[in-house]
Amino acid sequence: MLPDFQNTLGERTVKISVLAAAVLFAAAGLGLSHGTDCSIGEGAKYIKTFYDDGSPMAFCKVTVFAPDESEFQSGITDRNGVFAFLPDAPGAWKIEVDDGMGHKMEKTILIDNAYELSEMPHGKASRGYGIITGIGLIFGISGLLFILRAGRGK
Repeated sequence: MLPDFQNTLGERTVKISVLAAAVLFAAAGLGLSHGTDCSIGEGAKYIKTFYDDGSPMAFCKVTVFAPDESEFQSGITDRNGVFAFLPDAPGAWKIEVDDGMGHKMEKTILIDNAYELSEMPHGKASRGYGIITGIGLIFGISGLLFILRAGRGK
């Protein structure tokens, strides 16, 4: 009977080791992941598009051309027919909106000065907090595994 007990204990140890390794890799991935952030600026231009009956041109393709006629930005209008962009140079900016069903709108707007984004205060958690959290998880899980293993020895 003793070899069976050792075999069962060995299998459990392997399972716990594999589980611990998976948790450690997952925790390490949390510490190395990319964070995200944003800034909120003022001064963007937006266009609100609509059909003759007043309904919005929702989810339509938009292309914005800079004053030098190069494509500056593209995207789609939102559900309210609105599309925003931030011009970076003065001049005549051309905007084309196409719903893909034969309706196309073109508009040229004159921008007299370029806008700059201003950095706004924000509450971003630093990468250091993620690393500290990952290390805490590693130590916590390791401690639990040691407690479980010590409990079996009695």
